[in-house]
Amino acid sequence: MKVTGETCFEGILTDLGNDILVVFDGQRFLYIPLLHVHKIKLSDTTNGEVGQPAGFSLSEKVESISYRTILTNAKGLFTEIYVTGNQSWHGYIINVLSDYFVFYSPVYKIMFIPLHHLKWLTLYNQNVLLIHSTKKPCLPILILLLYVVLGKNN
Repeated sequence: MKVTGETCFEGILTDLGNDILVVFDGQRFLYIPLLHVHKIKLSDTTNGEVGQPAGFSLSEKVESISYRTILTNAKGLFTEIYVTGNQSWHGYIINVLSDYFVFYSPVYKIMFIPLHHLKWLTLYNQNVLLIHSTKKPCLPILILLLYVVLGKNN
């Protein structure tokens, strides 16, 4: 599959919605908005490089997936997103609004990203990023304070 930014992915199509598709590449689930998919080619060889999907998926317990549902389900989870250039950004989705979402990156801090700019999203292994006593993601305290102060309680 070829997406915007000359990026190519190979994997198993695990889910499809009206505006997003989910691909398992052997290690992680990739959530790709259909807006940025340029070409999909069915592979006629099964070389065993991509194993069966395993692990946590944001689309597991959802009847009908959508771009907005995936972003909402990813709130508070440590994610990797690709927007532009040759680097992906790592951080947390704080809130999803009508035409953009709020993303906190430890490097770039708070960013407002238009929905149509996100090329793909994936989750990090959430078991690594959990506090053992509470089993909740380790969100930086700055995010929680800004979230409460700005009144973005959804």
